[in-house]
Amino acid sequence: MASRRRVVTAVAAVCLLASLLPDNGAGAQSAPANLVSTSDITERDNLIDSQESLLNVYRCQFDIDTHIVPGGCSNGAPRAPRGPVPRFSGFPTTRELLVREQLIAFQESLLNVYRCQFDIDTHIVPQGCLWGKPRLTSASQAQRNAYKFTAVSAGAFHACGIHIDRTTEFSNVVCWGDDSAQQLNPWSGRFIHLASGGWHSCAIYTDQAIYCWGLNDFGQLHAPEGRFTALDSGGRHSCAIRDDFTATCWGNNTFGQVDAPAGKFTDISAGSFHSCVLRDDLTIACWGDNQFGQADPPAGKFTDISVSQTYSCAIGDDFTVACWGGNEYGQANPPAGLVPIQVVYAVPSDVEPLVGRDLAIAEEVSEIQAWFRGQTGGRHPMIKVDDSSISVITVRLSRTASEISEVDGLLLEELAVDDIYQQIGARRDTFLLIYFEGEAEFDRADTTCGWTVNGYVFFPMGNCSLEPMTRSPEPAGSAELVARQIVHLLRGLLTCAPNHNEESPWTVTDSSRDLLYSWTNWSLWPNLVLDFGNDDYYMIGESECPDLAHDPLLVLE
Repeated sequence: MASRRRVVTAVAAVCLLASLLPDNGAGAQSAPANLVSTSDITERDNLIDSQESLLNVYRCQFDIDTHIVPGGCSNGAPRAPRGPVPRFSGFPTTRELLVREQLIAFQESLLNVYRCQFDIDTHIVPQGCLWGKPRLTSASQAQRNAYKFTAVSAGAFHACGIHIDRTTEFSNVVCWGDDSAQQLNPWSGRFIHLASGGWHSCAIYTDQAIYCWGLNDFGQLHAPEGRFTALDSGGRHSCAIRDDFTATCWGNNTFGQVDAPAGKFTDISAGSFHSCVLRDDLTIACWGDNQFGQADPPAGKFTDISVSQTYSCAIGDDFTVACWGGNEYGQANPPAGLVPIQVVYAVPSDVEPLVGRDLAIAEEVSEIQAWFRGQTGGRHPMIKVDDSSISVITVRLSRTASEISEVDGLLLEELAVDDIYQQIGARRDTFLLIYFEGEAEFDRADTTCGWTVNGYVFFPMGNCSLEPMTRSPEPAGSAELVARQIVHLLRGLLTCAPNHNEESPWTVTDSSRDLLYSWTNWSLWPNLVLDFGNDDYYMIGESECPDLAHDPLLVLE
C-alpha cells in the first residue's frame, strides 16, 4: 500500500499542477510574445491529451486512482472515449508554450512512474527502471558529459546547469540529483542565469523574467514580475536584483530573510535563513537570521559575496577574502589571499613631499598598467587601488637623506623598507613599488637608476633624473624603467631564458624593442614589446623556464 500511496500522491500533484499552471506559474512575468505560432500550441495540446489518455489506460488497467478517469472504468479500460482537444483561441506566446512544456514533462514523469511500478513498457523509460522506480528522471551522467555547460548551480541535494546544446531539446537547463520535490523538472526555454536552492531552483529567461520549479511550501516558486539582472536561491527563498538595481526577495520569511532593504545594488546572495547584497558603493548589507553574526558584515569595500547557513564571505577590493558568522569548523577563517602591489612615495625625514607628486606617480602607474593590458590582451599587474584610482601612500621615513646615503647602504635600504612596511601596516609578503624622493645608492653601483630585490622595487628618482611622466622633462618619464622593474618583481626573467644576457643579468639580447633589452631604450616607450618573440619570459609555451604569464599577480580585470 505504501507504493500505491506514493503513486496517488504523484497523480494528485500532477493534476493540481495542471489546474494551476496557467494562472499561477513559477514566474509571474509573461514571456515575450510573437515567438511561437498557434500550431506550436496545438501540437503540445495534442501531446498532453495523448499523455492523459495513456495515463487513464494505466489507471483503469491497474485499478489505481480510477476516480480521476472521466466517466470511470469498465472491464479494465476507460468507460467513455475522450472528447476532442479544445481548440486554442488565445494569442500564442512563449509563456503559453512554457506552461505546456512543463505539463508535458510532469505527465511524462508520471507515466514513467506507472511503467516502472507495474512493469509495463519499461523499455520506453529513459535509463530504465530500478527497484520499481525510474532509474533517473533527469539527465544521466553520460548525457551530462555530452553537454557543454556555461553555468552550474548546486542546491541541497540537486544541481542544475545551463548548456549550449540548442539541437537536442527545447530547454537549455538540465538538472540531476534528488527529485523528491520535482526539482529536476526545469521550465522549458532558453535561460541565461541559474540558481539552485534547498529544494527548488530559479532561472532568468532571455527576456529577463524569472521562472522557478521544485518545492513551493513557502511560495518560493512565485517569482515577482519584472526584468532582472542577478539571482540567487537560498534554503526556501530566493532573491534577485531588478534592472533598476533594486533588490527583491520571495519565499520563506521566518527570520525576515525576504525583507530586502531599499537602495541600489550590484550583486545578491541568499543563504538558508539570511540574505546579503552588494551596494553600488561596494559596501555590504545583510538581513534575516543573525544568530551567529552572519548578518553583520564588516566595513570596507567588496567586489563579490556569497552566503551560506550560518556564515557569509566576500572578496574585498584588495582581492582578499573576509568571512563572518558561525565558525565551528573554521569556515570563517579564510586563508590569506593574493595581496596587490602597494605603491609608496617614500620621503626622507628632512625632505618635504612635493605637492602633486603622488598624483603624478598614480598617473604613471596607470599608464604602465595600460601598456601591460595592450601587450597581454587585457592583463595587468595587480596594484592596490582606492576608489578606482591607483593607491599611492606617502611615507615620511624616520631617517634623513644624509643618513640614508651613508656607507652601509644595503643595511640602510632594508631598514628603510622595514620602516615603510611598519608605517603602512602591510604584511611583509606584500610587494612594494617604492618611488623614493631624492638620491640613494645603497652600494648598488650596477643598478643606479632602480632595482628589484626581496619583494620590492626601489626607484630613487634623483639618481637618473627620471620622474613620473607628468613631472618629467622626458616624455616617457620613468615609465619604461618602472615597467621593467615590475617584470622583475613578478619573476619575469631568469638565467634559463634562451636570450638571457650573461653580461647584464637583468636583460635579454634578441631585440632592442624588447622591454628588457637594455637600460637605454626608454625613448622607445610605449612602443616596446613584452618579450619580443615570446621566447624568454612571457607566453613562452613549453619550457622549463618560468613564464610571467603564469604569475597570479598578472590579472585580467
